[in-house]
Amino acid sequence: MPRAITDDKKPVSSPQLSRSLIAFAAVPTVIYFIISAMLTYDPTHDFGVRLLKENGPVELASFACMTSAGVLGLILAYRVRSRVTKPVLVGLTLCGLGFFVIGMEEISWGQQFFEWQTPEVIAKTNAQNETTFHNHQLFQEYLEIFAILFALAGLIGVALNRSGVLKDLMPRPIFFWWFVPLLVVASLDLMHEFWIPSYRFDMLINHLDEVNEMICAMIALTFVLFKTRELCGTVKASGTAR
Repeated sequence: MPRAITDDKKPVSSPQLSRSLIAFAAVPTVIYFIISAMLTYDPTHDFGVRLLKENGPVELASFACMTSAGVLGLILAYRVRSRVTKPVLVGLTLCGLGFFVIGMEEISWGQQFFEWQTPEVIAKTNAQNETTFHNHQLFQEYLEIFAILFALAGLIGVALNRSGVLKDLMPRPIFFWWFVPLLVVASLDLMHEFWIPSYRFDMLINHLDEVNEMICAMIALTFVLFKTRELCGTVKASGTAR
């Protein structure tokens, strides 16, 4: 029977917990499958495109998850400041700040809501004429590299989960099943910058950019929630395991 880990880290058997873990692990793959199916099936194609449009539901979900991860991450760092090692505290703080910055970049730091004019010094080098850093002309054509680096960093963290001075900062092994599909799709996205096997593939992979960003944001938020449970014991979740 499958084994799992409880709060006191003693192994217990729980079919229900195992099913929850499987469901959690499958979330990104299911999301990619459903949205890809919508985009490739003609009757649902337009609906799928509307989901992924600028300021659409997927982008706003990315903003909400990532900024929440940032705020909650900084709160977590403050709460555990006297209970964790300095490297872990610095790591949690940097994660919180990084998540918040990425989340605000999703909405151009509020420009998409309040519609102010892009400062001239930024507009000169911004490919989309927005108040953002990631749309700089140097990065615009290869934004998928950020998702690839995010996934690779996560996989390294999973590998270091049980060892080293930063083990309390590392993501749980269950996140392996989130980082791998993200890495695969983002790598295909990068590949298609140099080789396009078909028009339909090109259209599909271009639209999945927004899904990659949402998956990154969901990882960030669940990572912070799990870390809060581990370090503070305040997040009640039955479907978690080391």
